[in-house]
Amino acid sequence: MGFVLIGITQGVLAGDTAGMLRRVGLEVPMAVVGMVGLVTLTQALVALTDALSDGLFGRFGRDAERFVATVTPRRCSGAGRRRPSCCSSWPWSAC
Repeated sequence: MGFVLIGITQGVLAGDTAGMLRRVGLEVPMAVVGMVGLVTLTQALVALTDALSDGLFGRFGRDAERFVATVTPRRCSGAGRRRPSCCSSWPWSAC
């Protein structure tokens, strides 16, 4: 809204009434339509992605769970303050 007011002020100061009316009557509504259209398109694409992901996970869910279980490191169980030896190969793990 601030840019609209700046455009109106510029039109008044420059004496360009036609440019001011064009900005308020054409460019502002086109910008609003563009923003609403972009948000609507983004929501539709996110919904499509969710539906495709659900379909793939429904079909390959067990395989994905087995894969994640295989590649994910097991939690190291250490007692006291000593760092368990299994954590030495995983420096980023929370041991």
